[in-house]
Amino acid sequence: MSLNVIYYVLAASFLFIIGAYCLATRKSIIKQIIGLEIMVNAAHLSFVALSSKAGNGVIDPYA
Repeated sequence: MSLNVIYYVLAASFLFIIGAYCLATRKSIIKQIIGLEIMVNAAHLSFVALSSKAGNGVIDPYA
C-alpha cells in the first residue's frame, strides 16, 4: 500500500517551512546552514514524490 503523493508534498512543505524559519531566525552560521540543508532535503523529497507520478510509477534515481 503506497501513500498518496499529497502526503509527501505536505511533508516537504512542512520541512521547507521549518528550514526557512531556522534560516531566518538563527544568528549562528552553523544553525543557518542546518536550516538550509533542511530546505534542500524538502525540495529533494518533493522532486522524488512528484517524479513517481510522472511516468510509470518507477522512480529513476539517475534522473
